Amino acid sequence: MIKKISPTKQIFLSLLSSIVFAVVCSKLSNDIWSARIKLIASTLGILGQTFLNALQLIGIPLAFFSIVNGINKTKNKRELAQIGALTMMFYVGTTIFATTVGLIIGNILQPGVIFRKLGGLQGFGKAAADDILSSKSFGKEVPSVTSWIPDNLFKVFADNQNLIVIIILAIVIGVAILELPTKAKSGALTFCSTVETIFVRVMGYIMTFAPIGIFGIVSSLFIKLTQENPTIITNILIGISYYMFTVVFGLSIMLFVLYPLMISFFTDVSYSRFLRTMRPAQIFAFSTSSSTATIHKTCEAVGELNVSDKVNRFVISLGATMNMDGTALFQGVAILFITQVFCHPLTWYQQVYCACYLTISSIGVAGIPGGSLITTYVLLSKLNVMGILSNEEISIGLALVCLPDRPLDMIRTAVNITGDSAVAKLVDSCCTDKEKEYRA
Repeated sequence: MIKKISPTKQIFLSLLSSIVFAVVCSKLSNDIWSARIKLIASTLGILGQTFLNALQLIGIPLAFFSIVNGINKTKNKRELAQIGALTMMFYVGTTIFATTVGLIIGNILQPGVIFRKLGGLQGFGKAAADDILSSKSFGKEVPSVTSWIPDNLFKVFADNQNLIVIIILAIVIGVAILELPTKAKSGALTFCSTVETIFVRVMGYIMTFAPIGIFGIVSSLFIKLTQENPTIITNILIGISYYMFTVVFGLSIMLFVLYPLMISFFTDVSYSRFLRTMRPAQIFAFSTSSSTATIHKTCEAVGELNVSDKVNRFVISLGATMNMDGTALFQGVAILFITQVFCHPLTWYQQVYCACYLTISSIGVAGIPGGSLITTYVLLSKLNVMGILSNEEISIGLALVCLPDRPLDMIRTAVNITGDSAVAKLVDSCCTDKEKEYRA
């Protein structure tokens, strides 16, 4: 009898096979096969994007009803306020730590200085930047605080980049249900619970096609990486690789220094068990580059760590948009990299300004592939107003960080959801300790 392969192993095998397939395609890249390979990459990209769109479609309502139901797992507003305060405190704390680490290693390793010394800019001008940025979308506007209170409820659910608004709305509705009379509250919770169950079931249907979708996403990515920009000289690739190493090194500090300290010293779970349990969610987050699409997987993994349902749903859904440790760190390194490339070293005051801005802007970054590039652009525009960077330098700098963005996005998304899970376990441990004190 053939043993059925677990969903996690299916996703992992899909990930490996997509990379192998991309390598084979790169070996066949010649005048005869070049057009065919581009067609294959385009087809696989459509397949992968369709799968990702389906996940995003379900992810938003699932996050909404998870928060509403999670809030109503609490006994009263006092317990909810305790969980919410602890969650925000830990989320802000880890984000500040991540931003600081990004700026520190950016100053120490100086990837932009190395890139400039290698002569990377000599082979990379404005024309090359325009070519790369032509496929990217950088709006000059990001959601302001006033947009957090929209004038149309249906517009909120029509835009998956407004997830923070949806979360605020879910919290308000959840608290309102919590205060309803018993009979009305029971009916409202039955409805919300039923709808969430339906979306979970639909998510299960979509996840059946996860190996195929992930194969399309990753294989198209790696095929394009081997096909695009063949004229870029070796020194540019070496310089970009050093920049990538700097970002990955910083993310490793989060993964193997901060989170182990949080888990090992303040919870009853060993970090090795924590990582083993989180592996399926990490692989899925790495494959999709979307913390929003990974909410369901993350909640499942956190549930296996004996985190209470009231904490699990609330903290993880909130973290999908409000806790972007990997993104904050990446942006810190990216800003320093660009300013170093053009010999515009930032003063300590300017770096503190960037750290504050990155900490705030990372809260509310859309949990979708490439969501952090828009806020990076906005900060670079502010540096332009301050007279530090010119418009041409911003264009070239953005193109440079866009080159390796998708692989880095995959890694930092895995770090993001790991941070969400560590905070969820930490909040649950704190709440459990408080309950023991009250009983005593």
